[in-house]
Amino acid sequence: MSEQDDDGTGWRLLLRRAMGIPDIVGSEVADRAIERRMRATNTLVSRDQPVAPTMEGEVLRAVRWAGQTGLLDEWLLELEDAETPAASAIRSRINDRTNWQTTTIWEAIYPMVDYLLAEIRTFVERHPFQDSAGAYFGS
Repeated sequence: MSEQDDDGTGWRLLLRRAMGIPDIVGSEVADRAIERRMRATNTLVSRDQPVAPTMEGEVLRAVRWAGQTGLLDEWLLELEDAETPAASAIRSRINDRTNWQTTTIWEAIYPMVDYLLAEIRTFVERHPFQDSAGAYFGS
């Protein structure tokens, strides 16, 4: 976790940009847009889904939390064997925050977590933060 990201602004921006949400859009609207995009990967029909909190909202909050606390740093840098601990930390956070016990809910959560992480990975790969000499752009 960056010392400059104590309030989570960096991860919030990264998530928004990875999902194609402009920086000028308000946080609540941005979250709803991200949740709507994740809903397309949700394998559960709506009548089988928890209403409050939504599955998509919990996945988004858990990914944001994992990023803000530094649990996705190694994954983001593609360090060896970081994929499983990153996804596991996110799923554990969801489990800690909800009382969802059914297998079908968890079978739907896994692809949503994977989808959101894949979108972040793709964005970072396509938008380098440093030039070939390792200097940060804009500094």
